[in-house]
Amino acid sequence: MLSSRAESFLLTPVIDVFDDEPLLPDSLLWSAPNFVITPHVLSDDGDNYVPITLDLFFANMQRYIAGETLMNIVRPELGY
Repeated sequence: MLSSRAESFLLTPVIDVFDDEPLLPDSLLWSAPNFVITPHVLSDDGDNYVPITLDLFFANMQRYIAGETLMNIVRPELGY
């Protein structure tokens, strides 16, 4: 995935499942440009998963545009 990203085949990958969880502190993904790393924060509720995820995404987009702190920020020092 990193090599594909380096060749610009992937614009902004969003990933939340890793072989080792939590993602290891020395993983190259932490410093990879344009990667979005998320922890498992929602359930597999078929009725609510997508709407909740989209609500969070768009709320964070608005916060980002406004220069505000994002919700659900990944904190590598805590292992997620």
